[in-house]
Amino acid sequence: MQPLDKIKEYSETVCNQIRWKKAHPVIAEEIKNHLCDQRDAYIAEGTEESTATNMAIKQMGDPVLVGMGLDKTHKPKAQWGMLAFTLLLFITGFLIRIIAKDSFDYSTRDNFLIPAVLGLGVFFMAYFIDFTILGRFPKAFFFFMLLIGSIGAFISVTRGGGRYFLVMSPFSFGLSYISLLCPLAFAAFIYALRNKGYLGIVLCEAGYAVLAFVLLKISMLSGLAIFSIAAFCLLLTAVLKGWFQVKRSAGVQLVVVPAIILFLIVGFYILKNPYYYERLAAVLEPQFYSNEKGYISNMLGVLLENSRFIGKGALPAGYPSSDIIPVYYTDFILTHLIYNYGWITFLVIGALFAGFSAIGVKYVLKQKSVLGLLVSLSVIITIICQVAMYVVSNLGFNLLATLPLPLISYGNTSLVLNMALIGIMLSVFRTGDIARDRRTTNKGSHPFIYRDGDKLIIHLK
Repeated sequence: MQPLDKIKEYSETVCNQIRWKKAHPVIAEEIKNHLCDQRDAYIAEGTEESTATNMAIKQMGDPVLVGMGLDKTHKPKAQWGMLAFTLLLFITGFLIRIIAKDSFDYSTRDNFLIPAVLGLGVFFMAYFIDFTILGRFPKAFFFFMLLIGSIGAFISVTRGGGRYFLVMSPFSFGLSYISLLCPLAFAAFIYALRNKGYLGIVLCEAGYAVLAFVLLKISMLSGLAIFSIAAFCLLLTAVLKGWFQVKRSAGVQLVVVPAIILFLIVGFYILKNPYYYERLAAVLEPQFYSNEKGYISNMLGVLLENSRFIGKGALPAGYPSSDIIPVYYTDFILTHLIYNYGWITFLVIGALFAGFSAIGVKYVLKQKSVLGLLVSLSVIITIICQVAMYVVSNLGFNLLATLPLPLISYGNTSLVLNMALIGIMLSVFRTGDIARDRRTTNKGSHPFIYRDGDKLIIHLK
């Protein structure tokens, strides 16, 4: 038997003892590399190749015992903590929908059982799926999202100030929710362009600009803001990690400077645009705009000021109920809960999201593969940004229309998409330890012939 065949046979025997099939290729490669290194060390000492191979295998140990040992350590990690927080948030949102059901303005709001079941199904499907499929088709996923957004800008219909696909209860798809998937698509785009140097960074920024332009046409500004924050964090992380293989200081400048310029342009636009300027003024001084754009901010302040820690608050004369805020079940469910049941509800929901986010960030930072880190980071940023914007808006700073509170407030499309995103993130945490990044080549990284130490390298491909 040839030396390499002996190594292959040893690896297969080890892998046959390991029940987690997905880990087999990674373990087989690691064993092969270890045996080859040990074999080469013996050969360097003057041992013949076949003998050196046998010695390396003998030193490695009995393949059955080695495989049984690896079987104990190589298992999918269920992530029970994240699963518990996710299901608690889901159940909390489901119960809140039942409580608020009688106050919904639209008859379509009554049918939320089907989206809930669909959301759970999508969550577990994403949880058990192989997330590395994004690494096999990263550019295709990015341009697919770009295509969907572009098509939506032309064939969608306008309803209630938003743009929608399939206006049929309860499955109408608001195009604003595409912004929830854009950070994941941008993470895949960064993964595809890593190792491309400064050109890769510039191309990523160009990809952001094109997708942001599409979102500007079809999404709320809050959706565009979430995508922009996530894109900046993802690109900056990639530069700081050295994935673009550029000088860090120059790479950071290439990311930060355009972001600052964009921020200043947006700030200037808001101050010069009468609509947004008046909304900002209404948020800062709602009492002077109580009958205009500051109506909602003023009502939010009244409800919060008259809320109790536990139990229903007491409004002053002239305010019939907390339902004075329009669409509270989607945009202001937290304020509604605080006034009707007390600040204790806010603290409980806040604690659930805080625990979810803390554990999520902890596991994101533990990811060793580029793809696993980018995918999980894009999801946790998307969730945290949604929660932060929603909470700020419900506490009175109502500058932008917000997306629904993930898994809590009404929004069938939001529920399904957020459950899918969380499922993908937990899939990374579950199997990310054995994920391996696909190798990329930078065609311009080496000349045809170059010297590496005492070796002369001919770079064919």
